[in-house]
Formats: sequence, C-alpha cells, structure tokens
Amino acid sequence: VAELMTQTLGDFTMARLTISNEFTGISITVDDSQLVTNRKIKAWRQRLCSASCTSGDELGGRGRQQDLEAYDIFLQRAQRVVATGKDETSVEPVKPRVRAGYVLCSNGDILAQIPEDNQYGFSLLSDDQSYPGGIGCGAKTWRLLPDDHPAILASDREKLGWIIEQTAVTSRG
Repeated sequence: VAELMTQTLGDFTMARLTISNEFTGISITVDDSQLVTNRKIKAWRQRLCSASCTSGDELGGRGRQQDLEAYDIFLQRAQRVVATGKDETSVEPVKPRVRAGYVLCSNGDILAQIPEDNQYGFSLLSDDQSYPGGIGCGAKTWRLLPDDHPAILASDREKLGWIIEQTAVTSRG
C-alpha cells in the first residue's frame, strides 16, 4: 500500500510515501523530498523483499498501492535513477495539497482534515479544537476516509461536516 503521509493523510502531495510489499507483509516509509540514489533504492528493496525475491519492482513494492498515482511517480523517478545513476528531480520541499475530509485516527477518533497555510499544510480539527499538522490530537497515525465510509457516524457528520463543507466552498473560491 503506497500512501502519502505526514502521519497518514491520504489524498495529497507530501514528502513521505509508504511503500508496501503485500507478499512479505513489510512496509517502509521514504521521504521523497530527499535525493534518491541507487544505494537507497537497493536498501529499500532489501528491506521489502527477501534476498531471493525476483518479483516486485525496483523499489520492492508488490501488490495494490493505495495512492497509485504518487507511487507511480516515485517508481518512475527510481527507475530513472537506476538507468542514469542520478536523480534529476528537484528536492525542494513541496507544499502539500491536502484534501478536506474526514480522517480516522489510530485512537478511534474521527476528525476533520483541512488544508491550512501553516508549516504542515494542514490541520486536524475536532468540533472544538484545532491540531496544526495533527500534533496533539492524541493519535499516532490517521487516514483520510472516503466521504461515504461507514466509520463516519451521523454524529461525526453533524459535528464536523460544516467544517469540511466550508473548507470546500472556500477553496473553490
């Protein structure tokens, strides 16, 4: 499962990418804002695959990747590094594009995720608290849920829906 992360955010462009090998059950997180080298690619593959593994791709990913677009971009970048020996991709930090929506936190809470002009590019919100970058929300990880996900209860929608709707209206201009 490839997913972009600050913790686990979902649908946006950010500096961290989780790559999983569903065959071995191993996942790693890489920082795609850093320079990619052949040495790093080999190390990632060794962590994801056994020494005798001949399947998977250059990165060692195998199986369904959650954020296929981000994974494909990073995989193509890695393939260029393998072919040319150098990473010509800019390693300037990328400002995140965060989609407003509901997130499920590792502690079971449902919070609203909104894009914000802060150092993290987003905040998580409860009905009465804001957590820039998710810091202090009480969860180690979270993931963006589809709007129709059954974990989002009517009470969650009542408390947080207006925040997400207002953000969507504001971002459309």
